[in-house]
Amino acid sequence: MTYKTHGIILRHSDWQDYNRIYTLLTRDRGKMSAIARGVRRIKSKQSSKLRPFSVIEVMIANGRKIDTLATAETVKDFPGVMDNLLVLGLASFCTELVDALTREGEADAKVYHLLEESLAHFDCRRQENPDQLKAFAWFFALKLLDVLGYKADFAKCVSCGDFNAVNLSPMNGGVLCAKHSDKNEAIRVNEAGLAFLQEVSSMKLSEFAELAIEPNSAKEFISYIRPLVFVHLNSDLKTERFLAAI
Repeated sequence: MTYKTHGIILRHSDWQDYNRIYTLLTRDRGKMSAIARGVRRIKSKQSSKLRPFSVIEVMIANGRKIDTLATAETVKDFPGVMDNLLVLGLASFCTELVDALTREGEADAKVYHLLEESLAHFDCRRQENPDQLKAFAWFFALKLLDVLGYKADFAKCVSCGDFNAVNLSPMNGGVLCAKHSDKNEAIRVNEAGLAFLQEVSSMKLSEFAELAIEPNSAKEFISYIRPLVFVHLNSDLKTERFLAAI
């Protein structure tokens, strides 16, 4: 049995002499893995179609142990992502995060479109201020948590509903009042930072992209979002080390 679907490559790994296993985020089947046989051969016609950060239409053949990626055609390309080292790192951060937070076989069109929209943003905004680009990547991470059911509450204490909550609790997924805060875990959020979190939490990617964010505000925003994301991960992200080195 074969089927067609649209997908974005999240990662790949070489297998045996000329084969490669691709992990894709597909629009209608969620995350999946498939093997492209012979794709590492010099004369392979498929290798040029299986580019990172491209939307591709693939023909998949069901296999007993692993499906086979039979053909691939480029639907939408984002060449600008590859032209800027920082943007390349941030786009890789987004794909790695999606890979880390999703399971195979669980289709979610919202996750797919969120990732595609973020790649399109990096493609056309690659010359933007670096702090602005980094903030956008972490806002993507925040929206990804929302879509996956981990929406953070920045308006009131997640324990009692008190609106005088200024301590961020990654474990509890939002802010806590003084009464319910764990001193060892609480991250104090200043008034301006809390107001910004509340303002952007309901925004779409396109709306956040139009904000003019000062460098210090961008760094502060990232410092609040990062622990909210990492509480759901089992390990560090390789792309964070790459981004720290450039």
